[in-house]
Amino acid sequence: MPPRWLCVLIVLSWLFSTGPLVWKELRPLLLANQPPGYSIGLLDDARGDKLPIRWTVHLGDGEAADQLNAHSAESWVETHPRQDEVTFHTRLTASRLRVAPLKFGPLTLHRMETAERIDRREFRLRRFAVEMVFDIDALGLKIERAGCKSEATVEAGTLRGTLELTLPGVEPFRLDIPEVQLPNSGKVELPLHLYDKIEGLYPGRAWLVPMIDPVRSIPGFLQGGGKVEMKNVAARVLDQVEPLPGHPDLLCHVVVYDTETRPKIYVQVGKQLLLRQETVYDGQRIVIQRAQLHTDR
Repeated sequence: MPPRWLCVLIVLSWLFSTGPLVWKELRPLLLANQPPGYSIGLLDDARGDKLPIRWTVHLGDGEAADQLNAHSAESWVETHPRQDEVTFHTRLTASRLRVAPLKFGPLTLHRMETAERIDRREFRLRRFAVEMVFDIDALGLKIERAGCKSEATVEAGTLRGTLELTLPGVEPFRLDIPEVQLPNSGKVELPLHLYDKIEGLYPGRAWLVPMIDPVRSIPGFLQGGGKVEMKNVAARVLDQVEPLPGHPDLLCHVVVYDTETRPKIYVQVGKQLLLRQETVYDGQRIVIQRAQLHTDR
């Protein structure tokens, strides 16, 4: 029998040579149904919360010529040190210039704010909120400056919440969001919600995530229905990395979602920065892109 030190050396050599292969093959199986993590970035800075990230929002198949000819958005992180939690915020604001309006079917959006509060240590969802101001043109009704507010909390892995619609001169309509049992990760996604970074992506990765769409839920109120648009959606990373449209030097992992709005997001390889998000509402393409793409310049 060879000396003990030689046995140890043989085992270490075997682990070193086969470990990466085993990790590469087993990791997709172990994490197949788990959504990726959302990196918090500079939370450990002494100053705490990050400054807002600026985004441009435009419609159609072309690319925005400049930031002045587009709608705007911003995202930032709020810290809650006592609870060891953080909140991801997104605010989208329609431009008052002569830019194509942000139309979602019968809705013309003026402003939308989303907030997603998570446990910093385990990245479990604690609560989320959505607030919108919009005009409605549906069923012969034309209403300006209507409002919608949705709030939900997660307890013991179950999401519970309400959706409230406010019309000028009318008592608010309120519905309960159907209880939903979330996966172990406790994540839920909101369309048009913006993060700084998304980590753990690699070609072929796939997962399921509950997605709630308050924009698509509002027409149900007008038609006397009570259904809140929330369902499990399959997401996957394309097998090949792609350049960011118009920027061949920025290679990205591309994540696509199996839903009628066809969300598509571009995450920079290596830096894990979310650079771009696309979606389609009633045939209209909406693109949200980071205003500063080359953060190292």
